[in-house]
Amino acid sequence: MITDRKSATTWQKKYDLQAPKVGDTAPDFSLCDANGRNSVRLSDYRQKMPVALIFGSFTWPPYVRGSVSLTDIYAKYHEQVKFIPIYIREAHPVDGWWFGGNLLTKKLMKTFAPKVAMDVHDPQTMDERRQVAGTCEASLSYGVRTYVDVMDDAVNKAYAGWPTRLYLIDTDGVVVYAAGLGPYDFHPSKLEKAIENYL
Repeated sequence: MITDRKSATTWQKKYDLQAPKVGDTAPDFSLCDANGRNSVRLSDYRQKMPVALIFGSFTWPPYVRGSVSLTDIYAKYHEQVKFIPIYIREAHPVDGWWFGGNLLTKKLMKTFAPKVAMDVHDPQTMDERRQVAGTCEASLSYGVRTYVDVMDDAVNKAYAGWPTRLYLIDTDGVVVYAAGLGPYDFHPSKLEKAIENYL
């Protein structure tokens, strides 16, 4: 569990070194959705269509705010690109590095990111994780099925997705766009530009 800025920085540095870069083969994975009934495998889209990977969680403001523009991008390109939002470990759970500890922060979040969850604990089981992911999916009204990383955070670690990150994978399974670490490089507009350039 990440409980402070120092822990977050350590985690990011460790996994960012091994994160896929442009030109790398994207690590394959298979995940179930928030209902636990539908699954997706990245390699199933090879030679079929490019894939946009969107990593985030319910307590992370850039991901929640970015869902507005991601919804527009999805509406524009969903017939040509497979969009796979991946719910990962919470960025700011109540029992971790919590944003909700003071009144000013709560007011700021309510004003600038009203859909961000301020009362979520870090899920300890897959059922809990799926439940929070489902609530996040419904709250964002994104219109895209959300897939849930497993409890050992395997996909999150493979892509250095925490706290949020964007990728575009081509039909050969090669990374053609890899955003930098969130929150500083979480820009859905850059993903859209990468999709435009690729198509």
